[in-house]
Amino acid sequence: MKFKSKVKIVLVILVLVVLTVLVDKHETSKNYIPTVTAVNGEPGKVTIKWEAAAGVKSYDIYRQERVAIVDKTFSLPELIGTTTETEYVDDTMVEGNMYQYYVEGKRGSVIVSSKLRLVPYVNLEAPKIKDIKTTKSSVSISFETVDTRIYQLMKENDKGEYEVVKEEICSGDSHTFTDTGLESGKTYKYKIRRVRYKHGKIVTLTGHITDVIKVKTN
Repeated sequence: MKFKSKVKIVLVILVLVVLTVLVDKHETSKNYIPTVTAVNGEPGKVTIKWEAAAGVKSYDIYRQERVAIVDKTFSLPELIGTTTETEYVDDTMVEGNMYQYYVEGKRGSVIVSSKLRLVPYVNLEAPKIKDIKTTKSSVSISFETVDTRIYQLMKENDKGEYEVVKEEICSGDSHTFTDTGLESGKTYKYKIRRVRYKHGKIVTLTGHITDVIKVKTN
Protein backbone atom coordinates (compact mmCIF):
# COMPACT_ATOMS: atom_id res chain seq x y z
CA MET A 1 0.00 0.00 0.00
CA LYS A 2 2.79 2.35 0.91
CA PHE A 3 4.45 1.69 -2.45
CA LYS A 4 1.23 2.43 -4.38
CA SER A 5 0.73 5.63 -2.40
CA LYS A 6 4.23 6.79 -3.23
CA VAL A 7 3.65 6.06 -6.92
CA LYS A 8 0.44 8.09 -6.87
CA ILE A 9 2.20 11.01 -5.20
CA VAL A 10 4.98 10.92 -7.80
CA LEU A 11 2.45 10.82 -10.66
CA VAL A 12 0.54 13.76 -9.19
CA ILE A 13 3.77 15.77 -8.90
CA LEU A 14 4.70 14.97 -12.51
CA VAL A 15 1.27 16.05 -13.74
CA LEU A 16 1.53 19.31 -11.81
CA VAL A 17 5.00 19.98 -13.23
CA VAL A 18 3.80 19.38 -16.81
CA LEU A 19 0.77 21.62 -16.32
CA THR A 20 2.96 24.36 -14.84
CA VAL A 21 5.30 24.22 -17.83
CA LEU A 22 2.41 24.37 -20.28
CA VAL A 23 0.79 27.29 -18.45
CA ASP A 24 4.09 29.17 -18.25
CA LYS A 25 4.71 28.59 -21.94
CA HIS A 26 1.22 29.80 -22.79
CA GLU A 27 1.52 32.89 -20.59
CA THR A 28 4.98 33.65 -21.96
CA SER A 29 3.72 33.47 -25.53
CA LYS A 30 1.00 35.94 -24.58
CA ASN A 31 3.65 38.35 -23.40
CA TYR A 32 5.42 38.57 -26.75
CA ILE A 33 4.60 41.06 -29.46
CA PRO A 34 4.53 38.91 -32.60
CA THR A 35 5.77 39.46 -36.11
CA VAL A 36 8.09 42.42 -35.78
CA THR A 37 9.40 43.46 -39.20
CA ALA A 38 11.79 46.16 -40.34
CA VAL A 39 11.91 47.64 -43.81
CA ASN A 40 14.59 50.01 -45.13
CA GLY A 41 13.02 52.90 -46.98
CA GLU A 42 14.83 55.97 -48.17
CA PRO A 43 18.41 56.59 -47.02
CA GLY A 44 18.66 57.03 -43.26
CA LYS A 45 15.19 55.70 -42.53
CA VAL A 46 13.69 52.37 -41.49
CA THR A 47 10.11 51.45 -40.59
CA ILE A 48 9.53 49.02 -37.72
CA LYS A 49 6.15 47.25 -37.82
CA TRP A 50 4.48 44.76 -35.47
CA GLU A 51 1.16 43.15 -34.68
CA ALA A 52 -0.99 44.69 -31.99
CA ALA A 53 -0.79 43.00 -28.59
CA ALA A 54 -4.07 42.60 -26.70
CA GLY A 55 -4.46 45.02 -23.82
CA VAL A 56 -1.45 47.15 -24.76
CA LYS A 57 -2.22 50.83 -25.41
CA SER A 58 1.26 52.19 -26.22
CA TYR A 59 4.64 50.84 -27.22
CA ASP A 60 8.23 51.83 -26.47
CA ILE A 61 10.80 51.25 -29.22
CA TYR A 62 14.35 50.39 -28.20
CA ARG A 63 17.43 50.27 -30.41
CA GLN A 64 20.88 48.78 -30.07
CA GLU A 65 23.79 49.61 -32.37
CA ARG A 66 26.47 47.10 -33.25
CA VAL A 67 29.76 48.42 -31.87
CA ALA A 68 32.06 45.51 -32.75
CA ILE A 69 31.93 43.70 -36.08
CA VAL A 70 34.09 40.71 -35.14
CA ASP A 71 32.28 39.52 -32.02
CA LYS A 72 28.96 41.16 -32.92
CA THR A 73 28.78 43.20 -29.72
CA PHE A 74 25.89 45.64 -29.44
CA SER A 75 25.45 48.76 -27.34
CA LEU A 76 22.99 48.92 -24.45
CA PRO A 77 19.32 49.33 -25.48
CA GLU A 78 18.31 52.96 -26.01
CA LEU A 79 14.72 54.20 -25.94
CA ILE A 80 14.24 56.05 -29.23
CA GLY A 81 10.48 56.55 -29.29
CA THR A 82 7.00 55.80 -28.01
CA THR A 83 3.85 55.36 -30.08
CA THR A 84 0.25 54.20 -29.82
CA GLU A 85 0.42 52.88 -33.38
CA THR A 86 1.77 49.51 -34.56
CA GLU A 87 4.66 50.97 -36.50
CA TYR A 88 7.49 53.40 -35.90
CA VAL A 89 9.82 55.24 -38.29
CA ASP A 90 13.44 55.61 -37.23
CA ASP A 91 15.06 58.37 -39.28
CA THR A 92 18.24 58.68 -37.21
CA MET A 93 20.11 55.73 -38.68
CA VAL A 94 23.72 56.11 -39.77
CA GLU A 95 24.79 54.45 -42.99
CA GLY A 96 26.92 51.37 -42.66
CA ASN A 97 25.67 50.65 -39.12
CA MET A 98 23.73 47.60 -38.03
CA TYR A 99 20.98 47.86 -35.45
CA GLN A 100 18.76 45.65 -33.32
CA TYR A 101 15.29 46.82 -32.40
CA TYR A 102 12.70 45.56 -30.01
CA VAL A 103 9.27 46.81 -29.04
CA GLU A 104 7.96 46.85 -25.50
CA GLY A 105 4.54 47.56 -24.06
CA LYS A 106 2.64 47.02 -20.81
CA ARG A 107 -0.52 45.11 -20.11
CA GLY A 108 -1.22 46.32 -16.61
CA SER A 109 1.92 45.43 -14.66
CA VAL A 110 3.01 42.78 -17.19
CA ILE A 111 5.71 43.74 -19.67
CA VAL A 112 4.93 42.66 -23.21
CA SER A 113 7.99 42.69 -25.46
CA SER A 114 9.11 41.60 -28.90
CA LYS A 115 12.11 39.63 -29.97
CA LEU A 116 15.07 41.57 -31.34
CA ARG A 117 15.08 42.33 -35.03
CA LEU A 118 18.43 42.79 -36.78
CA VAL A 119 18.49 45.60 -39.33
CA PRO A 120 21.49 46.39 -41.53
CA TYR A 121 21.37 49.83 -43.08
CA VAL A 122 23.29 50.43 -46.26
CA ASN A 123 23.17 53.39 -48.59
CA LEU A 124 25.33 52.57 -51.59
CA GLU A 125 25.16 55.91 -53.34
CA ALA A 126 28.61 57.05 -54.50
CA PRO A 127 29.68 60.67 -55.14
CA LYS A 128 28.79 61.89 -58.65
CA ILE A 129 31.47 63.65 -60.68
CA LYS A 130 30.42 67.07 -62.00
CA ASP A 131 33.51 68.57 -63.60
CA ILE A 132 37.25 67.99 -64.08
CA LYS A 133 39.77 70.76 -64.72
CA THR A 134 43.50 70.40 -65.37
CA THR A 135 46.63 72.51 -65.62
CA LYS A 136 50.20 71.43 -66.27
CA SER A 137 50.70 70.65 -62.59
CA SER A 138 47.26 70.17 -61.05
CA VAL A 139 43.96 68.31 -61.31
CA SER A 140 40.67 69.62 -59.87
CA ILE A 141 37.73 67.23 -59.56
CA SER A 142 34.31 68.61 -58.63
CA PHE A 143 31.60 66.25 -57.42
CA GLU A 144 28.10 66.24 -55.96
CA THR A 145 28.01 65.47 -52.25
CA VAL A 146 25.41 62.97 -51.12
CA ASP A 147 25.34 64.33 -47.58
CA THR A 148 27.53 66.07 -45.03
CA ARG A 149 30.25 63.49 -44.64
CA ILE A 150 33.99 63.01 -44.75
CA TYR A 151 35.17 62.51 -48.33
CA GLN A 152 38.56 61.29 -49.48
CA LEU A 153 40.47 61.77 -52.71
CA MET A 154 42.48 58.65 -53.47
CA LYS A 155 45.26 58.47 -56.08
CA GLU A 156 46.93 55.44 -57.62
CA ASN A 157 50.58 55.13 -56.64
CA ASP A 158 53.47 53.43 -58.47
CA LYS A 159 52.46 50.06 -57.00
CA GLY A 160 48.97 50.27 -58.45
CA GLU A 161 47.46 50.88 -55.01
CA TYR A 162 45.15 53.76 -54.13
CA GLU A 163 46.24 55.98 -51.25
CA VAL A 164 44.48 58.93 -49.65
CA VAL A 165 45.92 62.30 -50.73
CA LYS A 166 43.06 64.53 -49.51
CA GLU A 167 40.48 64.17 -46.74
CA GLU A 168 37.90 66.84 -46.04
CA ILE A 169 34.50 67.28 -44.43
CA CYS A 170 32.14 68.26 -47.22
CA SER A 171 28.85 70.07 -46.81
CA GLY A 172 26.53 71.70 -49.28
CA ASP A 173 25.64 70.30 -52.67
CA SER A 174 29.12 69.99 -54.16
CA HIS A 175 32.82 69.99 -53.37
CA THR A 176 36.13 70.17 -55.23
CA PHE A 177 39.36 68.30 -54.60
CA THR A 178 42.55 69.76 -56.11
CA ASP A 179 45.73 67.70 -56.40
CA THR A 180 48.88 69.77 -57.08
CA GLY A 181 52.57 69.19 -57.78
CA LEU A 182 51.89 66.89 -60.73
CA GLU A 183 53.92 66.22 -63.87
CA SER A 184 52.87 67.81 -67.17
CA GLY A 185 51.34 65.47 -69.77
CA LYS A 186 51.00 62.55 -67.35
CA THR A 187 47.86 60.47 -66.77
CA TYR A 188 46.72 60.04 -63.19
CA LYS A 189 44.02 57.79 -61.74
CA TYR A 190 41.77 58.84 -58.88
CA LYS A 191 38.83 57.64 -56.83
CA ILE A 192 36.59 59.57 -54.43
CA ARG A 193 34.89 57.86 -51.54
CA ARG A 194 32.65 58.70 -48.60
CA VAL A 195 33.78 57.46 -45.21
CA ARG A 196 33.04 57.77 -41.53
CA TYR A 197 35.15 57.07 -38.50
CA LYS A 198 34.12 54.83 -35.65
CA HIS A 199 36.33 54.17 -32.65
CA GLY A 200 39.18 55.76 -34.57
CA LYS A 201 38.84 53.45 -37.56
CA ILE A 202 37.41 54.11 -41.01
CA VAL A 203 34.09 52.45 -41.79
CA THR A 204 33.24 52.39 -45.48
CA LEU A 205 31.22 50.27 -47.89
CA THR A 206 31.92 49.21 -51.45
CA GLY A 207 29.22 51.36 -53.01
CA HIS A 208 30.51 54.57 -51.43
CA ILE A 209 33.41 54.87 -53.84
CA THR A 210 33.47 56.13 -57.41
CA ASP A 211 34.80 54.29 -60.42
CA VAL A 212 38.35 55.07 -61.54
CA ILE A 213 38.74 58.67 -62.75
CA LYS A 214 41.49 58.95 -65.40
CA VAL A 215 42.88 62.47 -65.86
CA LYS A 216 45.80 63.73 -67.97
CA THR A 217 47.52 66.99 -67.07
CA ASN A 218 48.15 69.65 -69.72
